Amino acid sequence: MNTDILISIVIPVYNAQECLSRCLDSILNQPFKNFEIILVNDASTDNTQQIIDDYKEKNPRQIKSIIKKNGGPGETRNFGIKNATGKYLAFADADDFLEANYFEVIVNAIEKHEPDIVLLAYKRVYNRRESILEKLYPYSSWNIFNLPVSLSTHPEIICKTEGAPWLRIIKREIIATNEQLLFSNGKLAEDQEASLKWFLHTPKILFCKEQIYNYVIDSKSINFSANNISDFMQVIDSVCSYYQSQGELKKYYSQLEIVFIKQLLISNMRRLKISKSENKFETFMALREGLSKYFPDYINNRYLKSEPFYVRIAVYLAWKTPAVFKFIL
Repeated sequence: MNTDILISIVIPVYNAQECLSRCLDSILNQPFKNFEIILVNDASTDNTQQIIDDYKEKNPRQIKSIIKKNGGPGETRNFGIKNATGKYLAFADADDFLEANYFEVIVNAIEKHEPDIVLLAYKRVYNRRESILEKLYPYSSWNIFNLPVSLSTHPEIICKTEGAPWLRIIKREIIATNEQLLFSNGKLAEDQEASLKWFLHTPKILFCKEQIYNYVIDSKSINFSANNISDFMQVIDSVCSYYQSQGELKKYYSQLEIVFIKQLLISNMRRLKISKSENKFETFMALREGLSKYFPDYINNRYLKSEPFYVRIAVYLAWKTPAVFKFIL
């Protein structure tokens, strides 16, 4: 391991010629230089690789370039992880960008507390019209800042943080030494699948209050596609089985339950609503059945009462009269 590198930033890249420069400039223009960028090109068909080559030529000590066959974001991040040398792993998406004080905040947190994982606050940058629900929904609703905590004393961390890998900076050895903590090959929620497992291996967790990451939201994003929606079934199986194998499913049952209530039922309603599939209701019922497999009494989850009213209504309808979704979807 090259001990000179503190942070390795893994960036999966696919057809990112229009946005990659902004992302890279936001990283390279910061005063802190003790990092490496690992760009993994997932078989782009546009001018992405030329942009990567240009940046690598100007920054040969800080940029690694990897080209691979197309395999999706999870597999692509795994390539980056396996080629990283830093003490900590960070993640970014090519269409996002960092605030100018990103490294300052992260390095101060690491030097002061040496956390196993750092959880970031962020800004949502919309390249489309923001919906009313997006304006109202309280994302990442934690209130424990800049002091290390543990999952055992604050189990609500599981359900009050989002699953995106770019919200987490984790000690590399935690992932690098455990194949089960790498990303799966699913096209949806593979990030949440991995990050939920990480919590069982990060006893010292630190929240940063500063919004230092910019998440760019586009209507064409894979996150808003109804394709591969069945991947969510694999995610709930994988996460719950892993927690069971670690003897922790019972302990964190309520927290995982609300995560999958919101993921399988609420998040997928929008995907299904905009989908042109003729089997939307059948897909919804399959997701409902998958949730009930592990959480048969989900209507009584103790965290539901703190969710917005529309979430509680939707969950109640899914529980009591799911046939209504034939008309809603």
